[in-house]
Amino acid sequence: MAITIEVREDGTPVRWEADGDGADPVADPGYRPALFAAARDDRTRYLDWLRGELAPDPKVAAVEDTRKFTALGADERSPVLRIVVDRLDEVRQVAREIRRREHRDHAPGAVRLFDVDLDPGFRYCLDTGTDPLPDRELRTLSLSLPTAALADDDPTELPVDGEPAGDDVAAVRRRVSETLAERDPDVLVVSSADLVPLLADAGIDLGRRPGYRRLAGETTVTSYGKTLHSPARFAVPGRALVDRSSSFLLGHSGIAGLLYFVRKTGKPLQGVAKDSIGGVLTALEVRRARERDVVAPWQKRQTERWKSLDTLSNADRGAFTFQPESGVFEGVHQLDFASLFPNIMRERNVSPETVDCDCHENDDVPELDYSICERPGFLGDVLGDLLDDRQRWKRRLRADGGDIDTDTDALEAKVEAVKWVLVSCFGYQGYKHAKFGRIEAHEAINAYAREILLTAKERLEAAGWRVVHGIVDSLWV
Repeated sequence: MAITIEVREDGTPVRWEADGDGADPVADPGYRPALFAAARDDRTRYLDWLRGELAPDPKVAAVEDTRKFTALGADERSPVLRIVVDRLDEVRQVAREIRRREHRDHAPGAVRLFDVDLDPGFRYCLDTGTDPLPDRELRTLSLSLPTAALADDDPTELPVDGEPAGDDVAAVRRRVSETLAERDPDVLVVSSADLVPLLADAGIDLGRRPGYRRLAGETTVTSYGKTLHSPARFAVPGRALVDRSSSFLLGHSGIAGLLYFVRKTGKPLQGVAKDSIGGVLTALEVRRARERDVVAPWQKRQTERWKSLDTLSNADRGAFTFQPESGVFEGVHQLDFASLFPNIMRERNVSPETVDCDCHENDDVPELDYSICERPGFLGDVLGDLLDDRQRWKRRLRADGGDIDTDTDALEAKVEAVKWVLVSCFGYQGYKHAKFGRIEAHEAINAYAREILLTAKERLEAAGWRVVHGIVDSLWV
């Protein structure tokens, strides 16, 4: 069981394992990561070509023939090359070089690559079966520096336990170092990752060993009319670093929510903390796919299937919204469906590999000519535990009320964390880069949701209610 996974400069992975109250580093120099390559239409000549291209590459330790499922719902495993790479931090470089060689000698898509863009720590845990959570409670220390002080590179305003650490750098260094030694935290929650180099310049090592490593540079992007800035990412030896300024899940659920998804994904805490909601969902899917011996695609080239004009018109509609009446209404009741879209995926078996299947022809999806395969779907399998856990926690919170034996804050944090992943799992099916997404699944979910809302409206009106508004998964009567 490991608190965190780090990668040394020479590419060696190191597990920081809980040892009593502390943690010790355990290097694994014999570990070799692997990516996979499959040929278009299983044409083995492409694999023979790639094997020859990789033979002289010093970064490649071995090239082995094996068979894997390269798509959800595939009936048979496909022949693939397992490309063993000498260093953990060279997997993506090897993949990029393969892609350049493919474009030089063949048409794009001749070779498909898999298991490429996994976070190093996540990959290591999946490959070795390492549990990213110790069997004891994690100790956490929070460090927060005001934005103005951070911009001025001034660590003297850094509080410890709500009290100023000191008036000068020496006093801050002494106070922070003493606190780290006394508490020996496993997790550092910082207001900004930029605190790491700032405190290092002041002579303060935040890790269990001296030094730190920069994982990624800072970025600024514009999205939906907003300019968003993300600071650089860092790692410190022996401790998970959680950046409050760039962790969506931490802000909406807290540490308890993060730890739940560490347990469900098998991904180390620092990786889960920095992930977007889509990233957490992808980690859940990748782990479940591994259990099915399905490899995760890189640079997916799946395209939308051809549709008739009528089908396209019906499919491209989104969720249902009633045109509300203008006015003020009294005695209005709001009715919400619990996790409508995720439950549609599970109960109606909507998944990328089940929608519009080739094994039978049934018009299962309302308004669309899509069939739904009877084999249990991948998405329902991935989301089932989340739906069940969230409902169980909510029932417990309602039943226990203010029971002092119930960790209400932790339960509420996990309820919120799961909510956000369930909210995004539907839209993620239509995202072009979703590893296991598909636009037809997105369309089918919408079609079922529209039918459910209209059916609910009809039944309410038949019972004497008047529907004044409705949107997506809610009705006002």
